[in-house]
Amino acid sequence: MKIIEVRDNGGKTADRYTVVFDEKIYMPTRILGEYVAEYTCLSLSSDCHLPNGVSMWGTTEKGAHLGRRISFEKLPANVKRCVRSAMGKPVTISPKRKNIHGPKSLVPKRRQP
Repeated sequence: MKIIEVRDNGGKTADRYTVVFDEKIYMPTRILGEYVAEYTCLSLSSDCHLPNGVSMWGTTEKGAHLGRRISFEKLPANVKRCVRSAMGKPVTISPKRKNIHGPKSLVPKRRQP
């Protein structure tokens, strides 16, 4: 599966970002014998990595109704991780910081009894 477009609706809905893939699904219309091509998509909120965030698969028609078109690189880092994870691609995680308390000079010294 390849990404063919990424859309951002500016936060109008909970699923702000839509990632559209090249996998087509033909859905029947109300008119007998007619079908419309829909694409597999992943809808995501800006907090998709949290338990109350949105990250769901679906189908959609391509177009401006999904928001303005943006590049994959313009997605927030956590949203990119969610997309890669959902696609089954390796997720790169930034290395842990060695000193979580900041510079030693800012850490209070303990008094010796």
